[in-house]
Amino acid sequence: MIQSQEKPDRDLVRVRDLTIQKADEVVWVRARVHTSRAKGKQCFLVLRQQQFNVQALVAVGDHASKQMVKFAANINKESIVDIEGVVRKVNQKIGSCTQQDVELHVQKIYVISLAEPRLPLQLDDAVRPEAEGEE
Repeated sequence: MIQSQEKPDRDLVRVRDLTIQKADEVVWVRARVHTSRAKGKQCFLVLRQQQFNVQALVAVGDHASKQMVKFAANINKESIVDIEGVVRKVNQKIGSCTQQDVELHVQKIYVISLAEPRLPLQLDDAVRPEAEGEE
């Protein structure tokens, strides 16, 4: 039997509270992976919590190895993750996210609940508007 001797102190921050006022702060976020795309030595994740979402960046550097970038890129959509990261102000607004002025630079990532690789109902299909004339 596994008996943890200490509980990690994690004050989880809501995605909607990630604003410019939290710039350069280290925060913990628990959210679902909405999308992920790897590009060379970095991976962009869009994290969703209710109707709010934020972009997270995992890049090879001091806090992330190439294996960590590959791990992050292979996390299934809709999986629940805990992420420790630094809130950074962005120069250009992120149009695809509700939190447009900041992004999360990931230092640690833990998968809390791994989703199935192919869900029976895709979220993208559910939010797509019906075409006119379709019955």
